[in-house]
Amino acid sequence: MKRALLWAICVLGVGLALPAQAQDDADTMDDATGVDGEAIVAADLPAAPEAPATYEPLFAWSFGGMDLSFPLEVSQRVETVSPFAVDAEGTEYSTDPIFDTRARLGAELNTNLSLAPIRAVARVEGDVVTGLLNGGSDTEGVFVPGSRDDKAEAQLRRASLQLDFGPNVHIIGGATMSHWGMGLLANDGAHGWSPGSALFTDPRGGDRVLRGLLLLGPLGERKIAFGVGADRVLGDDVLIEDDKAIQGVVSLMYGFGTPYHAGVYFASRNQTTDGGGAIRANAFDVEMGYARSLDDGTKITFDTEIAVIGGTTTLGPSTEFPEHDLLQVGAALRLGVDWGRYGFVIDGLFASGDDNLDDGEQNAFRADSNYPLGLVAHRYLLAAQTARAPITASDPNLVGVPSADLNRLPTRGGITNTLAFFPRAFYRPGWGLEIYGGPLFLASPRAVVDPFNTRVNSGGEPRNALNGGDGSYLGTEFDGGIRYRRIMWGTELNLAVEGGVLLPGKALADAAGATIDPVTVSRALVNFKF
Repeated sequence: MKRALLWAICVLGVGLALPAQAQDDADTMDDATGVDGEAIVAADLPAAPEAPATYEPLFAWSFGGMDLSFPLEVSQRVETVSPFAVDAEGTEYSTDPIFDTRARLGAELNTNLSLAPIRAVARVEGDVVTGLLNGGSDTEGVFVPGSRDDKAEAQLRRASLQLDFGPNVHIIGGATMSHWGMGLLANDGAHGWSPGSALFTDPRGGDRVLRGLLLLGPLGERKIAFGVGADRVLGDDVLIEDDKAIQGVVSLMYGFGTPYHAGVYFASRNQTTDGGGAIRANAFDVEMGYARSLDDGTKITFDTEIAVIGGTTTLGPSTEFPEHDLLQVGAALRLGVDWGRYGFVIDGLFASGDDNLDDGEQNAFRADSNYPLGLVAHRYLLAAQTARAPITASDPNLVGVPSADLNRLPTRGGITNTLAFFPRAFYRPGWGLEIYGGPLFLASPRAVVDPFNTRVNSGGEPRNALNGGDGSYLGTEFDGGIRYRRIMWGTELNLAVEGGVLLPGKALADAAGATIDPVTVSRALVNFKF
């Protein structure tokens, strides 16, 4: 089996998925499929006297058979990280408390049955501000986590129109977000913590595309849907600076919008860079989900996603290999059981790695940076060490001149070259509180590779950022948190305190075989939807 893929290319699927829009519009599509219309008609009924049990926009009106709403959300995250070494020279990653702020505004107009047999849904959404407002790190590198240079900015997320022609023909066009399955490759940055998920996540950004989509279905009792479309990628984990990317996607879904669903898509991406480099890659992704409530109230959920990406790239060329073959594999699963007062969740993940930088094939898979898996190892330690790699690899002693495309080496917080097992438990003592946590076990399928140390200090033998080369165990991470969630007349308040400590393994040891000190992350979160 050929090995292939640049680190940055591994995330190719992040934005590849056209069915992402189908996932995002599942609730709306449920209305469209029932033109007999209980869900639509319900919008015209007087509000129930009791407070709603789930989030509903505070600013919402119905008029002339249409619905207009303005969902609003504000989030604040304050995070601290203990210092740790990022290269063999002892350069240290350190940071002041990181204040990451997000204010998101949206608007949605749904014509319901007022224009029957056509229904129109117009959506606009944007982050008025997202990113660092204060604090951060001065460590030199590229895509350093929590860097002071990552100033807060405004970002358009949606400006789209959906037209439903009866229950089975749907056209969607405009700027929108891309999400598929569990968000392993395509992730809209809008799938955060929920009760019983025990996830350590507070997503930012997301995969933005300018999309044209035709969706047929859901058809019959099996709720089968078929989609075909094209995207111009506006922003994701693969694009850097002035890259340009277009992609076409075909999808087939079973059980669309139901508790049991499965889907597959094929996406073909063409990405070019200012320097003349190119990526020609195809992604094949299968996802499946299942949810069931038993008679005694027990809830069981299961989700899985498997992705394979292949193709070619001219990024990161060498004299011997001006073009590289691409092949990468990623797989994720999640199993949860909720007994009401308590429950558990188990996550498993595989991301292929690449320990040979000098052959004609690369296969390091990198998941989307918003895919959640712990607080420390990938979000900070490995992200900072790979962010430092372009600096050390720019040393002219490496090959006389700096290697090409070094800015594509950082993982940017995405999970790569990893085999992970993450069992967690949660407990609800009452008063809107939920306590959750568990150990995260991390191993590397291939040796952890730093380009400078591997090529200069070892003559080609794999070496990590600290010039260590033995071991395949990345470490054990212990994460825990407590959340308070309250629904107040449709508004939703989330308060959380979370912390994690990573005990690094031999795969992250230095040249003498000594592992670095434990790395800790702590944070406080506030999120309010109204």
